[in-house]
Amino acid sequence: MLITKFNRVIRSRVVWLILGGLFAFSLVWFVGPNTSGCSANASTGPEEGILNGKPVTTREFAMARYFELGMRQNLPDLSDEVREQIRQATWRRLAALQEAARLGIAVTDTELATMIRRVPAFSANGGFDRVQYETAIQRQYSVDVGTFEEFVRQNIALRKLQALLQSAIWHTPSEVAAKLNNITDAFSIELAELRRARLAPMPDATPEEARKYFDANPERFRVPEKVSVRYVQFPIPKPEDRPAPADEVIQSYYDANKERYSTIETNGTVTPIPMETVKAEIVSNLQAEAAITSTREQAMEFVLKLQPDRFGNATTFDALSAQQGMAIHTSQFFSAAEGLPELKVGRDFVRQAVSLDRSSRDKDISNPIIGDEAVYVLAAHTNLPSRIPDFSEVSDRASGFAAVEKQEERFKERCGEIRDAVLSALADGSTFDDACKPHGLSVSNVPPFTVYDSNEETNSFANAEIVKPAIMTLQKGSLSTVLHTEPDALLVFVRDRRPADPLVATSLRPQLLAGLDNHRGEIVFAEWADHLLQGGRLVDRRLSAKNRGDSDL
Repeated sequence: MLITKFNRVIRSRVVWLILGGLFAFSLVWFVGPNTSGCSANASTGPEEGILNGKPVTTREFAMARYFELGMRQNLPDLSDEVREQIRQATWRRLAALQEAARLGIAVTDTELATMIRRVPAFSANGGFDRVQYETAIQRQYSVDVGTFEEFVRQNIALRKLQALLQSAIWHTPSEVAAKLNNITDAFSIELAELRRARLAPMPDATPEEARKYFDANPERFRVPEKVSVRYVQFPIPKPEDRPAPADEVIQSYYDANKERYSTIETNGTVTPIPMETVKAEIVSNLQAEAAITSTREQAMEFVLKLQPDRFGNATTFDALSAQQGMAIHTSQFFSAAEGLPELKVGRDFVRQAVSLDRSSRDKDISNPIIGDEAVYVLAAHTNLPSRIPDFSEVSDRASGFAAVEKQEERFKERCGEIRDAVLSALADGSTFDDACKPHGLSVSNVPPFTVYDSNEETNSFANAEIVKPAIMTLQKGSLSTVLHTEPDALLVFVRDRRPADPLVATSLRPQLLAGLDNHRGEIVFAEWADHLLQGGRLVDRRLSAKNRGDSDL
């Protein structure tokens, strides 16, 4: 189930990824996932593997993995199996992109711009706003605009490849007819609710059961790694304290954002807002941007002064701070999930803090990090390693978890017993209502509906999203499996199922075929990419090392 959910994440559409806010932005230059301070050249470094006779560096692989995950860097609590799924998906991505290049599949700047302009988050007053777009990428996330656009460009190329594969997919008439019937036939159903609180009240867990649960699930109690960093801060001056921008700068800003400073009438007519009306806002925006930019430049100068000279000599963080009269602060310990809300900083602060490494000159200092009130430069300090606590520290939590597990097992057992009894009564000729009465179940009737239109407000019913997939293939007189709705469960009886109007089924056929093409296209795409990996004679260094039993994985 976890792998299925993960696959749905990594195959989401580009627009969803944009709106979901899954990106990262470097304040000066992009240094890739899990790096900070000084960046190595992307074309050098250790090899992650060989594909089509060409080496793939660890940095190149990390970037591909980063893109494959929708530009998310750290996914917590992943099993080894899911991590292998991610790794395989990353190799597929690299193989597919190499094949796209070989086939001459390219993405034009116009196609790229069209995709980006469709995103509502980058629009103002009904039109694309370049300043809003660049600001959103640069201030809220952690990649520069060029890296973000490369991510979108690659995804468009991959979708073109998938479209080529989909053009060769064929569905048998019987398959299409059966699926059309499943979504257009009219269902009349009865629902019986199985209440957890009545069928399986919450039990108490004994100390032995709590200990047994703890021993069987130690990772559930793991205390995450916590870090403490040292930092200097460069306060961002108040925007109003900045000099007013020149009139030509204000005019240039206004001209570059005409879509933002326009109104759209009901008939579609675009009317520019007079400059004088929005001048104060523009001045404020420019002053705010100038305040952040100048402060960030100061912080970047500080970072650059910490870099070693050509002889390998470098000023220390403490020495440079003292030279510039800057106080060094030490943060409290915090985990990646907790952050430091008292500093009014975003996820970039946490991301860079947890990736710092005191033992590495290239990773002991962060890039400048923009907060609400200051720009920060971090220095690695110390950490509290992740650990499994002693049982005595978490005995109360373990007891609670054990009780919940005990209740869950009893609830599933009772639901199964009741379903068997109801099924037997139905076979003997009882109605569904009569079959449920001995078990104290309340039965409700759902008005006739079809799967395709039951999302409409007039045809909706409770737990429809769980019930519909479960009954689509059931015939009249059938009983569903136990459907868990959290915290309770349902039994669904199909009282009647009537064929749809042929005209309705015909009208939905194109939509169904498109959905089938997309679903099967994803499956075929993965299999095709695996074939490319075989043909490209992939050599995965990590897999090779694992097979050798290397310990540094």
